[in-house]
Amino acid sequence: MDKMIPFMDWPGKYSSMDSMTFMGSPFPLLLIICSYLYFVLFMGPKMMELRRPMNIRIIILPYNILQAFLFSYIVLEMINNGFSFELTWKCVVENGEDMNELHNNMWLFMILRIFELFETIFVVLRKKRSQLTFLHIYHQTTSVLVFWILLKYHSGMMEIFLIVISSIGHVIKTNKRW
Repeated sequence: MDKMIPFMDWPGKYSSMDSMTFMGSPFPLLLIICSYLYFVLFMGPKMMELRRPMNIRIIILPYNILQAFLFSYIVLEMINNGFSFELTWKCVVENGEDMNELHNNMWLFMILRIFELFETIFVVLRKKRSQLTFLHIYHQTTSVLVFWILLKYHSGMMEIFLIVISSIGHVIKTNKRW
């Protein structure tokens, strides 16, 4: 019984990615997403139904600053590790050593996507129901799942391109909130 149960064995494209937190199996990530959906769609609104909106600016401001800093860090690290845009919008990495650093930054991006689920929780706690759209919830959940799948089974240049563009967008979006 040295081998894992077959349905629990989820080898990815790169063994280095398999050893990172949340990358060994989809089940912990699915548990987080199911808990998020339960809170956002059922428990949170029910809990806030008879309460006044929470004033959580003291949490949101450091959260936004940290998000802007970390997304900026990812962009700078990707550039420092050999990422560049060519005229054809193709990504280039010069050597395999840089690819390990890029994988670390890709993983960090996915972790930030998980922490971004808190944005919706903040919306629920502040009773801003107009911001709580199907598209918002769909985007938050699927972006985490899609990046997990891409990192686990592909981890190529297209993901790096998407991460850099998305990170730049998040820095701009976060800075507009200040």
